[in-house]
Amino acid sequence: MPPNSLAECTAASYKLIANLLVRGRKTLAVCVSLRLSAIGFQGSNTTTFLQDLERSLPNHYWDLKPDHISVLLFAATRSSSRAVPTIRSLCSRLSTICDTSGKDAFDREIAAAPSLPPLDLENLVVVASCINRFSRREFDDVQLRAIVKTLQPALIHWIEDGNKCISATTEPLQKRLPPEHYAKLCTGFICLGRIVHRLTSSESNKENGAYLQQLCESHAHLLERVLHSCSDEVAAYKAQSPAQMRDPPVEEAYEPYIGFSLPVIEELMAFGYPTAAVTAAYWKVFGAIDVRCISNVETLVRTFGMLDPTKVAFDVGNSTAKKLLDVIATRDLSDLGNEQLYRIVVTCSELELQHQAALDAVGDAFLQRSHQLPDMTRVVDLLQRFRTLSYHNAALLEMLVRHVHNKGTATPSQILSVVESCVSFIKADV
Repeated sequence: MPPNSLAECTAASYKLIANLLVRGRKTLAVCVSLRLSAIGFQGSNTTTFLQDLERSLPNHYWDLKPDHISVLLFAATRSSSRAVPTIRSLCSRLSTICDTSGKDAFDREIAAAPSLPPLDLENLVVVASCINRFSRREFDDVQLRAIVKTLQPALIHWIEDGNKCISATTEPLQKRLPPEHYAKLCTGFICLGRIVHRLTSSESNKENGAYLQQLCESHAHLLERVLHSCSDEVAAYKAQSPAQMRDPPVEEAYEPYIGFSLPVIEELMAFGYPTAAVTAAYWKVFGAIDVRCISNVETLVRTFGMLDPTKVAFDVGNSTAKKLLDVIATRDLSDLGNEQLYRIVVTCSELELQHQAALDAVGDAFLQRSHQLPDMTRVVDLLQRFRTLSYHNAALLEMLVRHVHNKGTATPSQILSVVESCVSFIKADV
């Protein structure tokens, strides 16, 4: 390995990890390999990368910087045996760094907070994501509160910075707030929001509730502005003559913003924050685009799930639901999780939409995972909802009933429900 390669890798690694976190864990090994190849490292896998990276970091506690801490925390999330005291020490060191930075600013007689927080956005995303993954056994409420006090001001700063970027110029959204930057803001909000929400759920500390409220207000404002920019720019593009329109479709440029906004809306709902304004802005974007051009099927499925009457405070319209189902029906759903497949059926049932092709696609996906089906309660509920929707699929029925039988844990009421579903299927076939 070239003499400076490992040092360079260490310096850039936390930004690489932040990008991996917002893109999804499936890209981890590929992206790491590409990064290492670019600097001449011929290590065989991600584990080798992390091991060499850890060995390159300062050994002395007081020499650790935020980027070192974020890399070590990330390595800990991928370890089968986490060293809990070490994890807590790393978080304590991070809090010390941030506290010292704030005191230095005060000593310099700076009235406001420093122009840049001690945690850059990439570090913040990595740390928040790692802490969110650690179980409650590794952190008690006192330690979590200390972490929140360290991370929350930095995230608020970066969210406000995102708002300033949107207001700065009249250039397209992609230049004002690039999708990669927006993705990091969304990931940071989701991870830190879950940590704070966990605290508010376990104790009656009003300070934690104020932290969560401030986080939600700040990010909801940014989210709404991003979505309005998307819908305005898409509408302006669609107003052009066909000769002025370019390839690829405009939806390709705005799909990342839609995809990153959706989980934030879901989290805001889970936190109990009012979402009428942001969901209205989200559906305005969907009204402006051609949903057939959305490439990520998970975005389509999760968007359809938002049509559940319990989640939306206004009538989006069955035409939108049908458009989404028409496209979902043409996609391969085999990579979706059981919960997402289940939510399609639930939403169809709640909206009383009998979409044969979409339900066939769901059925095909379940048939491909006969040994990885949902739990008993979900399977019984699926059978009930298929009956309500008058959806009959003999192969799927046989597989689900066999699953209930093989498990042998169904309650009498669940068995009765399964029998009623079978009778319904038989009557339909007669």
